[in-house]
This record gives sequence, C-alpha cells and structure tokens, in this order.
Amino acid sequence: MNTILLNFSSIDREKIILPCQAIELNESLIVVKSLLAEKSKILLLEVKHNQINTLLDLTNVTPYELWYFDQDQLFTGKGFSLQNSGQLFQIQTQARYIVLIPRENESIISSKLLANFNCHSFQTTIDLHSTSTALLKGFETESAH
Repeated sequence: MNTILLNFSSIDREKIILPCQAIELNESLIVVKSLLAEKSKILLLEVKHNQINTLLDLTNVTPYELWYFDQDQLFTGKGFSLQNSGQLFQIQTQARYIVLIPRENESIISSKLLANFNCHSFQTTIDLHSTSTALLKGFETESAH
C-alpha cells in the first residue's frame, strides 16, 4: 500500500486534493473489508487483471462513496455502500480505478464543494508528507483561473 495524493479535476477546472492509500488489484473478486486497515482512510483501487468486470464484495463495508474511473482516469460514475445489515452486498463494475471515500469522514463528505463537485478526471502524485496531520485530517482545494 502506497500513500499518494489524488488530484481530482472538474469540468469547471476546480481541483480537490485528497490523501489516500493506493492498492493494485490482480484478482477479479475483491473482498473490500480485508483492504480496510483504518476506516477513515480513502482508498484508490487500481484494477490490473485482464477480466472485463471486477466484483467488489462490500459486505459490512459502510458507509462509503465509490467513485469510478476508466483506464484513462476519466470519471464514469459514482456508487454507494450504505447498508449495515450484515447481509451480502456486492457491486460489479468495469471501472479500472475505484476510489472509496468514507462517509464517516465529516471533513470530506460534509463539504459542499465535494458534494457538488462535478468530477471529470484524476491524477496521482506521491505524498512525500504522508505523516502530515494536516493532510490526513482534511483536504485542500484550489481553483484554477
């Protein structure tokens, strides 16, 4: 697992930067709960297998937003894992990159900017300051003029 920064861009050229843990996936069936070391962390899952679809087992993984991106890192949609009944819950996707954002992290999800953010794509950069508490507590925003 590598700590990186996700640089999300919107169609309006706004940017949001979020720290996350990056994980490469070589299997087509992923038990997401086994990847979650800390519930408050954002995860970037990079799908490396050659199958068309990936099946995400999200049983007991709640509450999370899932942002889907294609092989060119372009935004294709959003999903949610909100159930907490303990019953089997799975999502099948063709996304090559999946970002899991914990909805319990109030500094991220409750932000009006993120709630209304019209995501277009993302890029990654290495987080040289992964232990920085400022980065881990929240996020930075910047507008491109």
